[in-house]
Amino acid sequence: MNYFDIINLIFSILFSIIALLMILYLIFGIAGLFFKKRFPYSKEKARFAVVVAARNEENVICNLINSIRNCDYPREKIDIFVVAHNCTDSTALVAKNLGAIIYEYNNLNESRKGYALNYLFRQIEKDYNISSYDAYIILDSDNTVNKDYFLKLNDAFMANKNSIITSYRNCSNFNDNIISSHYGIYFMLANRLGSRGRAYLNSTSRIQGTGYLIPSLFLINGWNYYSLTEDLEMTCEEIINNHKIIYCDDAEFFDEQPTSINIMYKQRLRWEKGLLIVFKEKALKLVKSILNKNTKYKISVFDTLINITPIVLIMSIIYLLHFILLLIGFLIYKGTSFNDAFLNSSIFIQSGEILSLIFDKINTNDLWFQLLFSCSYIYSLIRVIFLFILISILGAIFIYILENKRIKNVSIGLKILSILTFPLFLICQLVIDIHAVFQKNVKWDTIPHKGKNK
Repeated sequence: MNYFDIINLIFSILFSIIALLMILYLIFGIAGLFFKKRFPYSKEKARFAVVVAARNEENVICNLINSIRNCDYPREKIDIFVVAHNCTDSTALVAKNLGAIIYEYNNLNESRKGYALNYLFRQIEKDYNISSYDAYIILDSDNTVNKDYFLKLNDAFMANKNSIITSYRNCSNFNDNIISSHYGIYFMLANRLGSRGRAYLNSTSRIQGTGYLIPSLFLINGWNYYSLTEDLEMTCEEIINNHKIIYCDDAEFFDEQPTSINIMYKQRLRWEKGLLIVFKEKALKLVKSILNKNTKYKISVFDTLINITPIVLIMSIIYLLHFILLLIGFLIYKGTSFNDAFLNSSIFIQSGEILSLIFDKINTNDLWFQLLFSCSYIYSLIRVIFLFILISILGAIFIYILENKRIKNVSIGLKILSILTFPLFLICQLVIDIHAVFQKNVKWDTIPHKGKNK
């Protein structure tokens, strides 16, 4: 083997290792396609407190409170707490007039959601006692819930009283435009191919921003998550502490998504910066937890570690390093052609010769063979890009087919456009990842909401 073959082989092994690490996602995805975990009906009804951190949400908070009040659940068993966080509008007044219990917290130095929740839980403990409720349900101001939302959550909670329960996140404005439909597809893929499979295989799921239940026991010591992505931070800590996170597919809520590129970019930049911070702070703790003999859910801890790892960024760095090393060889070794450095590879040609002994008429020089088996830089890059686009489009198609009952009023034209452009929604993550690495200060900006009902 020459220099280029050695480099190509090394990086092929690296990518094979990454692929092996991702096999768990394939297992969860297959399980989620065909199976769903169901929880037995419970006659006993828990006492819930809905907690909402709201900032200038006077346009939407009424939709949330009204949807909660209209649920098929005993009204005396649900209280709604709203913390108006650095508000300059009438959020507090609107919520109060609808019967919510209001607290106002103004501190511009503590603008993240975690600080607002910390303040709210401290007030609840002081005025009501945390333990006076069986569990707390975290929702955002732009959410609305199905009529049976609390009934389904209650069933899951009664079967798992010492676990966090997450629920099905749908998009209330799926039909607004391509961007909102992309968000809808993205979260439904996470539900169907991620959380649903984890639940069926009795593995721990993960918290996704909003729409989750926390047993009151978990909040005795208050709220301690303040990062840009407090949901990821909480997921890591709870799993490290041997607490399960259970997904309930039948408990469905709706979330309004951005409709402009600018707002989408800002939101996803905050998510990615938060992920990088959580990875930096929690990755080693998760590794130690995997190695700890007292850890109950090792597979779930490993799953969480992979989830907070910036895979797209790491793969891009590996591809860049691969290119640089090949370029160095191209410049150093005289007489080396571009094809020798970036297109040709004898490693998989040998594999082709073996295959040709089994199957007649295999020509290792054929383009299709090179695309399928060659570990040269250009062909492997083309292969990854093609598979990425194909899987993204197929994923979007599957969602529109498998989740069609949960997708309302989306035109055929928008479905086709959102399917064909969904790879772009995912590909732009690389740009966001790079920006997040170099952006020092990412603020928690308010996401404007129109208050569109499902």
